[in-house]
Amino acid sequence: MYRIQIWNEEVRSYKDAHVVFDHIGAVGLKAATSEEPATEWVTGDQAMQACEDLTDRIDDVCCVLDTATGRRYFDLADLPGE
Repeated sequence: MYRIQIWNEEVRSYKDAHVVFDHIGAVGLKAATSEEPATEWVTGDQAMQACEDLTDRIDDVCCVLDTATGRRYFDLADLPGE
C-alpha cells in the first residue's frame, strides 16, 4: 500500500495525508486524523498521480510512502515497477 505524506515544518517530520478528491482528481489534502485517516492506494503510480495533481495547489513538500518498506519516493521515475 502507498500513502501520500507531507512535510510538517513545525515538527520537522513527514505526516500522513488525507487527500480530498473531486471529478478532476486530487484537489486538496490535510493531515490524517483518526476521523479522516490517511488515504491509501494499491499502486505507487496511483499515489504519485495524486501527488502530482496537488503540486500546483499546495506549498508543502509531498512524497509517496511505500508502507511495506518505509521508503519515500519524490518522483515517478524513482518508483519501483509493479
